[in-house]
Amino acid sequence: MNGECSFKEGLEARLKIASPTLADLEKFCQKYCPSDFSAGMEDLVAELHKSGHEVFILSGGFRDLILPFARYEESDLSCLSARNGEGNLCLNI
Repeated sequence: MNGECSFKEGLEARLKIASPTLADLEKFCQKYCPSDFSAGMEDLVAELHKSGHEVFILSGGFRDLILPFARYEESDLSCLSARNGEGNLCLNI
């Protein structure tokens, strides 16, 4: 990108090329959630929950891709921050 356009402009251009549908996102989540967690992540989150700690998820990714992972981990969804479909960061979604 070399600073030729803003992050938002670059993201919009990439999304226009990919043109993912909600069905595409659901298919992705079915295929990769939870199998693509980093090694040890499931155990870590379970131990944190067991110890009474809140687990926060802050992602530069899109809400529709992050939510299935958060739900699988039984995370409090008020502790989730991710981008909406327009690329804007939404806190506590």
